[in-house]
Amino acid sequence: MKLTIIRIAILFILTSLPSASATEVEVISAGRWDVKFENGVVQWCSIEKDHTATVLETHRKSGGKSVVTNNSLVIIYDDDRIERWTAVGRKAVVEHWFPGSAYPQSTPVIGIAEASPSLDADESPRVDPEGRELNGLVTTKTFAATLRQEFSDETAAGLRQFIAPDYLKKHGLEEGSFPIKRLVTGSIHENSPVNSKMILVIVETTEAEKEIWLFKMVEHDGKSYILPPSPPDSTTKSFAPWMFRRKL
Repeated sequence: MKLTIIRIAILFILTSLPSASATEVEVISAGRWDVKFENGVVQWCSIEKDHTATVLETHRKSGGKSVVTNNSLVIIYDDDRIERWTAVGRKAVVEHWFPGSAYPQSTPVIGIAEASPSLDADESPRVDPEGRELNGLVTTKTFAATLRQEFSDETAAGLRQFIAPDYLKKHGLEEGSFPIKRLVTGSIHENSPVNSKMILVIVETTEAEKEIWLFKMVEHDGKSYILPPSPPDSTTKSFAPWMFRRKL
């Protein structure tokens, strides 16, 4: 009875928060997903259009209820667990809390959800004959690893090598100080393609135990570079390399 009351209270709080539009979470609003967590657990999840959900693991099976809130899909399971799914292209970052009362203050276990292969049976397999996806993964992982050093605008010139040359030329950033937004990183937990032009990174930083970064990638002379989403600040020339950043 106590757990039921807690779930009802959490659901009431969640549904009272500002909700995202249907299109913002359409990629995870319904379907069957394979979720791989950083602790090695793998689960299969079915999310239905009527907002019910079912999860299956080797030693766990439970139903649940989903609700859209703050650009994410939150699933409250009947076995006292809560997950928050955030869409990133064709994948989703899954944050898992147990017990449910730990949501959202405690640090969650992080997983990556991908649509089950059975859903894509009619799609042609993705082919990357030129290795662009691999080149992009090398770029983003090396960029995140390089940020383990603490740079200033004056010493960050070495980070130019990761940014699209056309972007640097267009905005006059080929020489001099390099005011790219940055922070010191630690372990890299995830570095995987969302599609042929976007890469997802989950990394430890000095500001958070884990952060999600999403990069847009472009090719130039056979190499893969990060393309910042917006022009630099007109005064400071500062710019962000990622198109999406969120602390977990």
